[in-house]
Amino acid sequence: MIIEVIFLGIIVAYAVLGAKKGGICSLGGLIALIISWIISRMLAVPITKQLFELFNIESIINSFVSGIGIGLHGSTDIVNNSVSSSGILYIGDFGISGLIKNLTQSITGVVDNTALKIGSMFTMFILFSVCMIICRIILQIIENTLQAIPLGQTA
Repeated sequence: MIIEVIFLGIIVAYAVLGAKKGGICSLGGLIALIISWIISRMLAVPITKQLFELFNIESIINSFVSGIGIGLHGSTDIVNNSVSSSGILYIGDFGISGLIKNLTQSITGVVDNTALKIGSMFTMFILFSVCMIICRIILQIIENTLQAIPLGQTA
């Protein structure tokens, strides 16, 4: 039992001395990387959704895409095909305005989804960077504290 305690004490002493020489920085860097990735992955989508709501991004995208649809609908008057009295171009039984409306709604959904994915990737990158900076500051404080403790050094 005493021999085990002595060996455990030696291992702890070498661990502390090794930590003073950079072991904490190396191991802490790996742990910080993993923690930063997990935190940024968990928070990216909720934060991006909040930012989209805060800055009203979806309505901006919708108005832009519907503006394109209105431009397409307005150009149907130029085409010399079967035009009804209301100015809607018909090809067969399906009106171009209905087609443009459906196309605009589909494009809006795809663009909203793509914008959310791109925004969440950007948010994840920012969160990862901030977490890594915070972890690095904490590791530097721990390392400086260990350097200040005189372990195994003579004056």
